[in-house]
This record gives sequence, structure tokens and C-alpha cells, in this order.
Amino acid sequence: MLAAQVVPALRSLADRHSSETVLVVTHGGPSRVAQAHAAGIDYHEARRRETVLDNCAVCRFAVEDGDFRRLG
Repeated sequence: MLAAQVVPALRSLADRHSSETVLVVTHGGPSRVAQAHAAGIDYHEARRRETVLDNCAVCRFAVEDGDFRRLG
């Protein structure tokens, strides 16, 4: 399952760079996983609710104490 890989990887990056801004470049699947996790829903529900992500979409998140929060 994609979420089982993406969420721990993003948490690990956030832990290693806790006082920094990190740029992660990926395709829409992992971006949608992060969005879903921040919203407290699963990937399949996120796909049902939202339209396709635009090419070159920018998704901003804060990770604090392991919790994801979508910014702007």
C-alpha cells in the first residue's frame, strides 16, 4: 500500500530536518497520500473526494510531532 511507504518516509524526512524546509518532488500518488493523511482520511477516500492533481501542483505541509498539517 502506497500510504504505508509514503507517510513513514515523509515523517523520517521531517525528523531529520526538523528546523528546515524540505522540498520533495514526486508524482500525484504520494502527494495525494500526504493530503489524505493530513485530512485524516485514507487514500481511496481522497481520490473519491478530489479531482486529479494538476501537473506541477505544489502541496505544502507542516509536520509537527509526527502530525501532518496542510498549509495554504
